[in-house]
Amino acid sequence: MQKQTITTITEIQQPNERELLTSVEAARILAMSPKTLARWRCQNNTLLPSLKIGGLVRYMRKDVNDFIDSCK
Repeated sequence: MQKQTITTITEIQQPNERELLTSVEAARILAMSPKTLARWRCQNNTLLPSLKIGGLVRYMRKDVNDFIDSCK
């Protein structure tokens, strides 16, 4: 007998913490400009870590969520 996994709508809608976001996506979630994120990167601001993958800048959703939580 095969084991079946039942997924609820809530589980489907929950974001993956390891998901990588573009600067535009992260900025949209944070309600700020992508230029602000770029300026933070250039100033070596460690409030929101970023990853550079093949010349592309990405943010982990978990880091974005942690940043939001730290601002509360």
